[in-house]
Amino acid sequence: MKRLKLFLSSNDRYQRYSEISKFIYPGETVLDVGGGEGIISRFTNNDITVLDINKKELTIAEISGAKIIFTDFNNNKLKDGSYDVVVSVSALEHIPQEKRENYLKELKRISKKRIIIFTPTGSVKYDKILYRFKTILGRKDPWTKEHIQNGLPQINDLKRAFPNSKIILTQNAYVWLVIMFLQTIPIINKIFPGVAYVLLKPFNKLKPHTACILVSEK
Repeated sequence: MKRLKLFLSSNDRYQRYSEISKFIYPGETVLDVGGGEGIISRFTNNDITVLDINKKELTIAEISGAKIIFTDFNNNKLKDGSYDVVVSVSALEHIPQEKRENYLKELKRISKKRIIIFTPTGSVKYDKILYRFKTILGRKDPWTKEHIQNGLPQINDLKRAFPNSKIILTQNAYVWLVIMFLQTIPIINKIFPGVAYVLLKPFNKLKPHTACILVSEK
């Protein structure tokens, strides 16, 4: 039921975690960096730890059965190879560019087997469209604002950081915009984002893409 509610009302988050969970295998320990409410726990039965700086969201993650770590990832005290798999879902774009290199190094250091990253990529023009739409509706959106201010991670930069990684382009820009528009309106957000995604899913793999999944084996 929780997964269905997530699909219907927060389809963008459902898409991210349903996709990255395919690269997490039974018995592996997992650290979800910036994992907030621990949504990853709805998609895998692995030993999950969520690291975040949001205490409120970490409380929800703990109720969901995840272990939690309250800290800034760039200043963490975790040991090398602490977790089999280290996951970063829609977090990299919120980090200022001058700190991204260290962030990626830390993902590598703490991971024993695999790093999985889901991130928006490419141009911020679609983020600007979404931000203008929300501004017209009087809705504050600090997350999209950070996308625009920081600039999105670029595929070439990810390839340099993880030369042997597998990178999968995902999330058609216009399908993403429709879903995000619907999720912005409270009454509509109860069910219509999921319905819209079902109808638009055949177009989701078409260009232009707005995101990618990176999988790097160690």
